[in-house]
Amino acid sequence: FMIVSIHAAVMLGVARLIRAPMFLVAAASQANIGGVASAPIVAEIYQPGFASIGLLLAILGNIVGTAMGILAGQLCRLVM
Repeated sequence: FMIVSIHAAVMLGVARLIRAPMFLVAAASQANIGGVASAPIVAEIYQPGFASIGLLLAILGNIVGTAMGILAGQLCRLVM
């Protein structure tokens, strides 16, 4: 519950800061939490024809998440 709350606060804060449309915020959030299967569905529901944007957001989230996970692992290894 705490992680999802922090995720929602950060997503809404950044969306407000950069004035992003809500369909993009919802698709990006679902890409981070739900993954490749559900992000295109959310994007298509909010804006018909934008399923490809949801898919690209999900794939980009996987790439960035993998890189950040490797970086976090390396940082943990340095600390130990």
